Amino acid sequence: MIATLDIPDDLYRQVKARSALEGRSLRSIAIHLFQTWLDTASAESELEKAPPDGEELAKYPWLAIAR
Repeated sequence: MIATLDIPDDLYRQVKARSALEGRSLRSIAIHLFQTWLDTASAESELEKAPPDGEELAKYPWLAIAR
């Protein structure tokens, strides 16, 4: 799929320069960033699903502190 993104010129120049230094294409960087964002969102939603129960709190006492 081809998509067009409207990003600020300064940001584009910075990304383009860094991608050139790393020898990577903008496409590969965009794919990596989108995939990382999706993976992070999935991990965060897993954490939000169920609060720790008493058994988990007993196994991992630091969870009570993190609440």
